[in-house]
Amino acid sequence: MGFLDKFKKKSLYKEAFRLIQQERYLEAFENYEEILRINPLEHEAWSNKGNIFFKLERFGEAIKSYDKALELDPDCPGYWFNKGNVYYKLKRFEEALKCYDKSLKLDPTDINALINKCRVFNNLKRSEDALECYNTALKLEPKHKYVWNGKAITLSNLKRYDEALKCFDKVLEMDPTYVDAWFNKGDVLYRLKKCYKALKCYDEVLEMDPMHSNTWNNKGVTLQHLKKYHEALKCYNKALEIDPKFIIALINKGEVLGKLERYHEALECLNKVLEIDPDFEPAKKAKEEILSSKS
Repeated sequence: MGFLDKFKKKSLYKEAFRLIQQERYLEAFENYEEILRINPLEHEAWSNKGNIFFKLERFGEAIKSYDKALELDPDCPGYWFNKGNVYYKLKRFEEALKCYDKSLKLDPTDINALINKCRVFNNLKRSEDALECYNTALKLEPKHKYVWNGKAITLSNLKRYDEALKCFDKVLEMDPTYVDAWFNKGDVLYRLKKCYKALKCYDEVLEMDPMHSNTWNNKGVTLQHLKKYHEALKCYNKALEIDPKFIIALINKGEVLGKLERYHEALECLNKVLEIDPDFEPAKKAKEEILSSKS
């Protein structure tokens, strides 16, 4: 490769980076194509093509590009990591796991690869493996709030609720504005039947993010558990105002209307659920119960 080609290649990389910053992915893609015309063995350009395909959700082409990059440089942990991310997005978790393992073998200190490996384990319902993975990550970065939050969720999945709460508290010490940690802490407190403490957590979330429909729903569930049906109904209505097709909130609203003996409105809710998903069994069952209680 001559001096002019090297200069042109450097200029194309720089321009592609600028275009990506502006989300002009197809134009950046053309730059990488030009680089590969100059030198088809340019593994970084193949990888960057993969990144653009990933952004455009053209996952099959992304994998092919990463495979080409790995053929040229099999010892680059970032390429294995990126390929793992494609498989993760496709919910091909076993293949994602193999890629993250390859990446971590080459760079055991890559916290992002460790976090994604933990997430894969959780998706595969391998909670003990996920927990071990989060502990490894925390040895590398003891103040990583996302790792503490992930560990807390994993402990909750294992029904180790008291330990989960300690982890959520650790997260919130580091970042009191971390919405997910407040939400998940509320969920754990509800599971421990500490409903009033759960409500405080949900209120923290809603103060920061009033459009958090899941929190309105969970707050409604907690109030319903406390037999505060009218307040619960307001929460479900708020959740549905934000997301009119929120099936769980519709089911819960139907249930609370049944408790209030407003059967016609309850049936309307359940019919809406079945319009969205005609095969949703909980709605069918709840509808049968209301109809039998009316007859």
